[in-house]
Amino acid sequence: MGRDMAENVIKVLAPLAPFITEELWEKLGHKESVHIQKWPKYDGKLMMEDRATVVVQVNGKMRQRLDVQGQGLDQEHIQQLALESDNVRKYLGRAKYRVIFVPGKIINFVTNI
Repeated sequence: MGRDMAENVIKVLAPLAPFITEELWEKLGHKESVHIQKWPKYDGKLMMEDRATVVVQVNGKMRQRLDVQGQGLDQEHIQQLALESDNVRKYLGRAKYRVIFVPGKIINFVTNI
């Protein structure tokens, strides 16, 4: 953990643990109180999940879970990954299917068309 991150953690903890955070703030070499410092800025990019678990279903029954990288994976890519799974191919067979896709959550192959 870098110094900037440690300082941000101390600032956030200061209202909950005022005495220990004040001591830690002084140990970091600051002269003014931690309680008069500006609150850390929020960075939404750091909160973005870069992995997703997509549930693969055949006729509404879960057959596989795919751990995929990135939030922006499109339906074609997820569908290709799902069709490469032996378990999914076993239940699909050669049947025609329709695909129901919810990005980042689920892909369902419906064979009773």
